[in-house]
Amino acid sequence: MRRRQKKQAEKKKLAEKKAKEAAEKGEEAPEEEKEEKEESEKEDEPMEEEPQETEPPAVELDDDEKEMSFLPKPIPDLTQQVVSSSFAKFSTPDSDEGFDDIRYEWDKAAKAADYLHKWVQEKKLVTRVDNITPGQEFKEKSAAFAKMFKECEDKLKEFNASGSKKKKSDAEAPEIGSVDNIHDAGNGRPLYEKFTFEDFLLMQIRFEFAALLWAFKKDTGDEDRVGIPMDHLGFYFNKYYKKSISPKSFGATDIPAMLALIKDTVSIKEKVLVGELQVDLDNFDIFVKQTEEARRERCRRIEAGDEGARLHFVKQEPAKAATPASKPAVANSAGKVVQGTPAPKATPAPKAAGAQGPAKGAGKKGGKGWGK
Repeated sequence: MRRRQKKQAEKKKLAEKKAKEAAEKGEEAPEEEKEEKEESEKEDEPMEEEPQETEPPAVELDDDEKEMSFLPKPIPDLTQQVVSSSFAKFSTPDSDEGFDDIRYEWDKAAKAADYLHKWVQEKKLVTRVDNITPGQEFKEKSAAFAKMFKECEDKLKEFNASGSKKKKSDAEAPEIGSVDNIHDAGNGRPLYEKFTFEDFLLMQIRFEFAALLWAFKKDTGDEDRVGIPMDHLGFYFNKYYKKSISPKSFGATDIPAMLALIKDTVSIKEKVLVGELQVDLDNFDIFVKQTEEARRERCRRIEAGDEGARLHFVKQEPAKAATPASKPAVANSAGKVVQGTPAPKATPAPKAAGAQGPAKGAGKKGGKGWGK
């Protein structure tokens, strides 16, 4: 401010000097000097002060802001890792904990406890349980299902090889609900006598997702976790089965489209995968019956002209190269579903003529020829 005033004073003084010199010579001051003088005089005039507001402007809150009880902080009090590992144990203080007096600033005790409980429930739907591990019961049930799965494959192979029994039409087949023995639905016919490799794959993923939900609730030990958030489904599936979900193998564009094929077993509600079966996985017959029911319905729709009911699964051949011990189930050329198993250890190829082997001591730090 002072520098500006000093500059204006110097400018005014120079303009007056030039005007005086021009007057002594009987000349009129140049237009530029007149303008500078007038501008300098205007700047010297006191400026009118703007009226100050007596009342602050009114502030309106939107609906989301009205619902907020706490001011958001740019830096949280706890790290995300600490919150994720301990938020399920958060609670409001209680007199039994030894407090002499408990006072609540915003709400009453009951309302504060309800607010915290709701927050914890919502947090469970978006927070991943990173330290979860498959329990022993899950491993036992997975092994039992694999045994039953192979039994179905073997019995169907024997039935087809006999060639003495012509397959009945679906109209002649017994009611699924009345079948007590899936391996003999009448006259030695297995309930799954018309299963193709697609049906076996559908039966397998029915068990996998049903067992995953059952184990997730059991291994977390939290009854409030009614399902698995879809955002974390791939993480938990890999944790339990050591493989990823492959929608393209089932002719689907994404996981929800793939799960729509087994909507009688699992479904998505509010971005959470939940189960549709009220069973404790003690009897695996339900997965065979669900698959047979879906097969009959699919055939009825196709016969009625609904081409959208056809399945477009990708039929893969077993990999020849060495692969991890656990991989997604694939089907061989005969339509038989086989589980992923480690490939036999490949033998080294014979050395080409004239090829030189590694230098003596190679591979040992400090050995002769090391690093060459």
